[in-house]
Amino acid sequence: MTENDHDDLSYNGTAGETVTVIVQAQNTNQMVVYSLKGAPEVPWPANGTLEFQLDPGLNRLRLTIDCNTENGSHQVTVRTVQNETNNECVHVWPCGENPVQANFRFFT
Repeated sequence: MTENDHDDLSYNGTAGETVTVIVQAQNTNQMVVYSLKGAPEVPWPANGTLEFQLDPGLNRLRLTIDCNTENGSHQVTVRTVQNETNNECVHVWPCGENPVQANFRFFT
């Protein structure tokens, strides 16, 4: 998979390819829910890692990230991204006043 645009959270991959997304809470409790491919929102996996296969066309992953501290953050790592250092694309969302929605798009 390759990253199209870091700020736009968009990637290109191949149908059937496995995507790994890791969420790590830093100085806060993990308060993340997600919707994958239009399914209803569910809590992020307790182990911090989600793996899924890309379907043909557009695959969406929406994260809703919240915090219970002011100085914490959530780090979201997407693997395996061939055009990034260590094959990882890392995003960090600092805690703020409102929950953040991160809309990842994976094209095949």
